Amino acid sequence: MRTGTLYGIGVGPGDPELITVKGAVILARCRHVFVPKSKIMESEVLSITKRYLGRGACIHELQFPMTADQD
Repeated sequence: MRTGTLYGIGVGPGDPELITVKGAVILARCRHVFVPKSKIMESEVLSITKRYLGRGACIHELQFPMTADQD
């Protein structure tokens, strides 16, 4: 069994040009990228990170409730 490394990369306040250089470099090397997504909208994180992903990166969208309603 091979082990990998899990990176947590913040994408900033929403402007794709504000991601850190280090974050962009790591994203370019990743084979698998996991991004949060709501049921209703496209993933804002994916729209920001797409331009930094390497060729052949496999994108996995993880669905989360994006609401203030605790129920």
